Amino acid sequence: MLLYELIVFLIFSVVYAPFSVQLNQLIFLFLILFFLYQDKSRTYRCIWRFAVFCVASLILWNWISYNRASDDWETATLWAMSDPKTAEQYFRNAEPILHANRNFAKSHLDNLFALDSAVALKFIASDKNLNQYQANLLLGKIYGQRKDYTRSIYHLKLAHNIIPNRFIPLYDLMTIFKERKDSAGQKYYDSLILNTPVKIPSNAVNYIKQKALEKN
Repeated sequence: MLLYELIVFLIFSVVYAPFSVQLNQLIFLFLILFFLYQDKSRTYRCIWRFAVFCVASLILWNWISYNRASDDWETATLWAMSDPKTAEQYFRNAEPILHANRNFAKSHLDNLFALDSAVALKFIASDKNLNQYQANLLLGKIYGQRKDYTRSIYHLKLAHNIIPNRFIPLYDLMTIFKERKDSAGQKYYDSLILNTPVKIPSNAVNYIKQKALEKN
């Protein structure tokens, strides 16, 4: 039992202890290795049990984290109807776990766009886990609303380069060049929209392609 107690103590000391107690950690590690060296069969059993414990703990932790993030997403969706700023706090809690989920990314993007532009920019700047496509698309829309077309075009092009087969950045770029009465830029993005293959058909994609056709 002493060996297991030493292992548990070492794990907790590594996780919670400050750097000032590293010498104590090394001492306990030496004691553990000494006990293991005395009985090799016991060593193999200990390593096997420890590996099973680590794998089971990781699976359990991932399951708990995913469920918590899903609950935060659900709460954020409810708050988004009345208070996008409060909803954003829950979205940020779930972002590290669910950032790769396309539906989550879309609902988070919609909520950020519903915020005041200055508040949205602040959240984007401070959220390191925010999907980069999502962040650049939102920045492009915000700067477009502010008529800062240079920054808007820059971020929309970044979003397009990250995921080239998405049509929303292309549509926003086409719209900006139309507003600027830049016929060459508008025709370029009309052509790009029409020539981009459709991976997932949808009403939104059909609408965007129809708009590009109308301008030719």
